[in-house]
Amino acid sequence: MHWYAQLVTGTNIAGVLAGFTVAAAAGLALGGVKVKGLSLGIAGVLFTGILFSYLFWNHNLLAHFARATPGALPAPSVARLEEGRQHALELMRELGLVLSVYSIGLQIGPGFFSSLRAQGLRWNLVTLSLVVLNLLVVLIVHKWLKVDPIAAVGLLSGAVTNTPGLAAAEQALRDLPGVSADQRSLASVGCAVAYPFGVVGTILSLVAVRALFHVDPRREAGRFAQAIRRARPPGNIDLRVANPAAVGQRVGHLGSLLRAPVVVSRMMRAGQVDLPSAETELEMGDLVHAVGDDEDLERLAILLGERSDVDLREVSDRLGVRRLVVTRRAVVGKTLGALKLRTGYGVNVTRVLRTGLELVPGASVHLNFGDTLVAVGADERLTQVESLVGNAVGELEHGQLVPVFLGLAAGVLIGSIPISIGGLPAPVRLGLAGGPLLVALFLSHLGRLGRVSFYLPNSATLMLRDLGIVMFLVSVGLLSGEQFVETITHGAGGRWLLLGATITFLPQLAAQVFARLVLRLDFTSLSGVVAGSMTSPPLLAFASQVGAEGAAVAYGAVYPLAMILRVLTAQLLVVFWVGSP
Repeated sequence: MHWYAQLVTGTNIAGVLAGFTVAAAAGLALGGVKVKGLSLGIAGVLFTGILFSYLFWNHNLLAHFARATPGALPAPSVARLEEGRQHALELMRELGLVLSVYSIGLQIGPGFFSSLRAQGLRWNLVTLSLVVLNLLVVLIVHKWLKVDPIAAVGLLSGAVTNTPGLAAAEQALRDLPGVSADQRSLASVGCAVAYPFGVVGTILSLVAVRALFHVDPRREAGRFAQAIRRARPPGNIDLRVANPAAVGQRVGHLGSLLRAPVVVSRMMRAGQVDLPSAETELEMGDLVHAVGDDEDLERLAILLGERSDVDLREVSDRLGVRRLVVTRRAVVGKTLGALKLRTGYGVNVTRVLRTGLELVPGASVHLNFGDTLVAVGADERLTQVESLVGNAVGELEHGQLVPVFLGLAAGVLIGSIPISIGGLPAPVRLGLAGGPLLVALFLSHLGRLGRVSFYLPNSATLMLRDLGIVMFLVSVGLLSGEQFVETITHGAGGRWLLLGATITFLPQLAAQVFARLVLRLDFTSLSGVVAGSMTSPPLLAFASQVGAEGAAVAYGAVYPLAMILRVLTAQLLVVFWVGSP
């Protein structure tokens, strides 16, 4: 065929790349268009991929160009061209999937386990109930309404706006014998049909619950602040030693007495502000400045005596505060206690900042690459500690590629291992969605293995995530364009659209009512939980309208569990429904 025909129909590498990039650019532009404050976001590329495929990569157009070319290609050659295009798109789809889920794992890993605290457990209970309700409705859709099982799994992924779940289902379908490419594409078509109302229907459910319970957003934001006060960053307090029982107590033992981590960063005695050591004994009238959780500091105030109006951070011109970033490989993995910053350098560390979390430092805290230490001490001492930990901020912008590829390789390997479970008709695999996600969660939480740091700059992580999602969704759209349009215009598209809306709306409404009546969740955190359970950034933007900070905290707390459950349940449904003899 002529060169321009190959470009238009995507029958060579240049044509595939040209169509892919045009569809991606158009989809991102479409996703940026807002209607009443809402937009498709990055999911817009799915629909432009479908449209481009239907218009330019359809079989009839390819056959027309083949016939119009001198020495027309026979039908088998046309089929081989289409097959080659499909293989190229499948490779791009899988690569995009691996990149996106791995970068998602890197983002959520550091805060995954910390989210499972008291309040996080209640939030995740709502997420779990929503996942179960979604499964019950899709079971009814398949068993009672006789919807094709592959299409039903696709409808579920679209209704809950979770494309990694779709990817896991497609991976499981490829592992099953006897499932054709046309059958597999039903999952993509179902997802595309249900996806738009997955966003709109969730917002409608929040609006309905807000009206049903007569929600006052300002009052609900206050309820949220009260509920998560222990999840806030560490606070600080100035105290005067006025309790005789506290006299003689060593500073290093205060945490043991309270059974909580607190740091005394400064002390004033006889008008002189200095840094106390762990062995410094308290005397009557000493002023101390402490850092820790608010409730622990209140207990410390009772132990020592009373609050002080003197802010020790302001009365000393001899002590300074610096934020020092850990970038020196020699100290990565060591504990704060091993560095002996107080005894060796005369510097106290009052906080450790790590991937959005503020930690009260203890001697057993291991340092990760990219940690920020809030250090107090004399300027010359702080300069010495700065040299010790590195503080080369520029290095944070240059992620190490070797750990990234090692992590990806480990994720692909773990995802490929078949797991036989009694009662299941076929082995289960984590696949290219679950394997890299699980590995990234583990590695980002761990931070390092030996001297190998798995730190990646936030900007690089976001770029990898968005690039991977775009690659995956554009490929899915290009692979299913003709069948999608056929289903909508002549098939069961209208019925699927209604069923997808049902899968979205009814479980959302039931779970939110349960959260309000039984768990007594405030509407601010409930909105964030709903957005997180759908793993949807556009929904987070809507939820933030009723309390930006609260919605974001709840979203981050439930996102990891929601992502894992959505990926695994999609794969298990395929194994049970399609893999059964």
